[in-house]
Amino acid sequence: MSRLSLLLFVLAFVALAASGCGSKKSAPQAVFAVQSTDPSATTEELKSGADLLVARLIRQGAPRDAIHVQREGAGFTVAFARDLVPAKSLPLVTRRSTLEVYDLEKDLAGPSKNAQGVPQPELSLYSLLAPQQQNVEFKGADAWELFNTSTKQLVAGPAKTPEALFTTRVAQRQNIKPGKPPYVVFGIPKNTVPVSCGPEAVVCPGGGAQPTSRSWYLFSPVPQLTSSDVASASAVTDPSQGSVVRIDLNAEGTRKLRELTRVLFQRGQLEQSPQHVALVVDRQIRSFPQIDYTDTTLANGVSSGGLQITGLRSQSEAQELALAVEPLPVKFTRLR
Repeated sequence: MSRLSLLLFVLAFVALAASGCGSKKSAPQAVFAVQSTDPSATTEELKSGADLLVARLIRQGAPRDAIHVQREGAGFTVAFARDLVPAKSLPLVTRRSTLEVYDLEKDLAGPSKNAQGVPQPELSLYSLLAPQQQNVEFKGADAWELFNTSTKQLVAGPAKTPEALFTTRVAQRQNIKPGKPPYVVFGIPKNTVPVSCGPEAVVCPGGGAQPTSRSWYLFSPVPQLTSSDVASASAVTDPSQGSVVRIDLNAEGTRKLRELTRVLFQRGQLEQSPQHVALVVDRQIRSFPQIDYTDTTLANGVSSGGLQITGLRSQSEAQELALAVEPLPVKFTRLR
């Protein structure tokens, strides 16, 4: 080998070694399996679910070419670098939230409204449930919560049985045993669910100015509309209302909304008082628009097929809430 050839070989070897030593390790990956709750789901439906996750990631700023969809057995996985999506935003992208729509005046349980039907919130979940425990003793409970009586703070729950609360990680870590002070188990009265309203809302039922703390209510466990009635959700900017989440309903949801608002209009006329629809996301009241009983165009109910959540502070908040409300036909399970 000539001296020139040898020199070129050495330079090439050094360059190759340098590139290997200086190369960056690939970023840690997040991987989600696309699964269906329906065993009969087709490959096309699962692929549509994977495409939906890709679209939601892109809306959070992830570049499309950095998201990888792969066929895994009968399903699909979606992989992307963890740092492409902020950690606080990832649950919004990948989990199912629940939307529930209530008839506020009718669906508030007795303890959360006065004789005139005016909402009467409590300032904590503890103070909401404590007076109901005698009722729980007679009629039972649908779920159970574990509290610290000194701080009035929730420790664990909800659980289906009181015993299950003491098997939770937090109870075992703090060595909490049944009957051990200062802990107490409260039942959620049968046929009710606790719902809160806090600073994320412009105003809460029964409240005045914009809330700075959380209020609590008991509602009927059967809402008038649910997530299954939603066709799509989007964040828009309204010239008069600012950032808004627009919720479009499917045909069944539209029928339910028309009937609900028709009933509210009629009751409003009878009682000469505005009635309200409570929009609840993950058991938190986000808004409760009123049905104007003096507006005769509402006599047969709202004819449009949608709802709006208003009073949002920013477009980013609207986008996050739209993601939460948007229906997911599949579930995403994190593998790593």
